[in-house]
Amino acid sequence: MMHFYKTRILKSITLLCKNGASCLVFPNQLICHAGLKGQISVETLNDILSTLEQNDFLDVVYTDKQGNTIYCITLHEKGKNYKINKRTRTKSLLNRIVITVFLAVISFLVGLILKSIF
Repeated sequence: MMHFYKTRILKSITLLCKNGASCLVFPNQLICHAGLKGQISVETLNDILSTLEQNDFLDVVYTDKQGNTIYCITLHEKGKNYKINKRTRTKSLLNRIVITVFLAVISFLVGLILKSIF
């Protein structure tokens, strides 16, 4: 389930950082933008952000303004290209499935031909 939260948070961050460089965001704003309001807490969000930071997707600087925590998030190349890489993996998986089905049909037809000959 944590992987689901990570992908939603990373997708929201890439959308919030439209220029691709960095953005300032409140924790609750990020949770709401990811559509996870009521599902995760700010502490869980901090854990997710630290995991993404360790995996070299982004850098997070925690600041405090008048008692409110603000995240300054800077995307790395791995974080910027996440959407493209996900699309490529999906396309690759779809190609593998199509090739597998095609080869199964060919094998079935060859089996029928050999059965009718012998």
